[in-house]
This record gives sequence, C-alpha cells and structure tokens, in this order.
Amino acid sequence: MITRRSDQDLEAEVSAALGEVPGLDAPIGVSVRRGAVTLTGAVRSRSERDAARWAASRVTGVVAVADDLVIRATGSLGTSDDDIAVAAAQRLAAVAGIPAGAVTAAVRDHVITLSGAVPSDHQRDAAVRAVMNIPGVTGVTNAISLRDGALTT
Repeated sequence: MITRRSDQDLEAEVSAALGEVPGLDAPIGVSVRRGAVTLTGAVRSRSERDAARWAASRVTGVVAVADDLVIRATGSLGTSDDDIAVAAAQRLAAVAGIPAGAVTAAVRDHVITLSGAVPSDHQRDAAVRAVMNIPGVTGVTNAISLRDGALTT
C-alpha cells in the first residue's frame, strides 16, 4: 500500500526546494491539493520559471505541477501587455520583407498572437523571431497564414 504524503508536508517541502534554487529570488506561492502543486507569482525570466517547475516536480510525492507563474522583466519595456503590444508593432514594422500591415500582434497575459497572411514560411518565421525576445513575453502563437501560391521552405 502506497502512503500519500499530506498536502501540508508537500507544500513545505516544495517551498524549501524552491528556496534552494540558485538565482531564484522571486517569492513564489505554493499550494497543494491531492499531491498536485500550483506555483504562483512573478519571475524574471523563462529560466527561472523552468527552474521553479523542475524543483517542484522533483519533490517526492508531487504528482503534477500547475504553472501559474508569469514572467515580468522588472523595470524594463515589456512589463505590461500594453508595452509588449507597442514593442511588437515596432519590431514587426522593422522586419524587412514583410509588407506593412500584413502581420498584426495581439497580446494577452504576456503571450503574443501573430495573425495575418504572408507569401512565405520565411516571412512567418521572421515575424516570430522579431517578437519572441521582447522582455516580458512568455510565449508566441503563430497564427499567420500563407497566401495562395505561397512559397514554403
């Protein structure tokens, strides 16, 4: 018979494990329900987010990790969805080879969704590369379609 650890014990151990991660200074909230851990709060980078998820998943008795962490680059452009949207529009306008207005960006919860239509896969990829490293961005969804007669690479 397998004995499941109490949620309180798991919460304490996950919190302790997070405290031992080098460079992870952000206060991260931990809640546990039936062995499933939920991490909440704001971290400064994707690597901090990954380290927190990894540390939580390594605790014996954790059956799942829900990642509700957000990436916030403190004090820099990209700390709000508005800032991210402005930066994305500027970067898309500067991409050579993509016609003006062909690709638009929508931002929600620090995730950029690109939409529009372009003639080639190369242009779709260039649009993603242009916005993926904007500070504060946690993900990019590429919903850009290829026009009829488009070139695929």
